[in-house]
Amino acid sequence: MKSFIFVIAITALFLGACGGAEAALDDAASDLEQALDEALDEAIDEALAEAQAEISDVMNDPGEAISLPDIVAADCSVGIGPGNYLAGCTFNDSNLSGSNLAGADLSQFSCIDSNMSEVDYSDAILVGASWNSCNSSDSNFTNADMTLATSASSNLSRALFVRTDLSFADLSGANLTAANFSGADLTGANLSFTNLTDANFTGATLLGVDLSGSVMNGAIITADQLDYAGALTGTILPDGSYHE
Repeated sequence: MKSFIFVIAITALFLGACGGAEAALDDAASDLEQALDEALDEAIDEALAEAQAEISDVMNDPGEAISLPDIVAADCSVGIGPGNYLAGCTFNDSNLSGSNLAGADLSQFSCIDSNMSEVDYSDAILVGASWNSCNSSDSNFTNADMTLATSASSNLSRALFVRTDLSFADLSGANLTAANFSGADLTGANLSFTNLTDANFTGATLLGVDLSGSVMNGAIITADQLDYAGALTGTILPDGSYHE
């Protein structure tokens, strides 16, 4: 590439010396700009491919790279409240709709067959937390740490994931209709077979995210963000088209 650019420059100087300098320099500048654009695109594609390969390796063989940290089991009898330490607690067949858990430590907590709609999880620690067949619609996860969190067949529609860390989270199969992921980090996350109709991904990081089999009709997402996704097989894209 460097030798190509050098030849262009020498050619321009030669032609300029022989006459027609202005036209020659314009042509050389155009060729130089095109060469630089091609080199930049090639470098970006290579870096993206390497990053996606690394994320794929981690997801296929997590090992210590994304293992859950050890926690001190909480005294779950302290009850629900903002800032409470509830790590490892399990909420089974419970109705905690509208609860305030802002800033609470809910590391590796479990929600099973419970109603946790309209819960405030803002700024909470939810590393390794799990939702199994839970209703968490209209909940607020703004600024929460949901690294390695999982959600099996749960309702997270209209949830706020604004600036939420969802890296390597597994939300596969969840209902995420109209969820707001603005500014969220979804690096390596699994969103396969989710309903993402009208979801908002403005400013979100989607490096290596698995969107295969998801429904994204009307979702707010850019072409560049989709390029960074790790998998799109069988996805219904925002414009209604089907990705092979």
